[in-house]
Amino acid sequence: MRQGDVADRFYVIDAGTMRVTQQRDGVEAELRELGPGALFGEIGLLRNVPRTATVSATTPAVLY
Repeated sequence: MRQGDVADRFYVIDAGTMRVTQQRDGVEAELRELGPGALFGEIGLLRNVPRTATVSATTPAVLY
């Protein structure tokens, strides 16, 4: 998912790792790495705002 996209769901990581980045003043900053048991995408749903960060897989992953 990409920063600025419409928020329509959230995800739970079953396997694999995900990288969370955010554009700040035109520069991409890495915020954290997520692994099994972590969830992401909830902020946009709870606050009814566009995605606040970009999340991409760094290894093969299984998400729910």
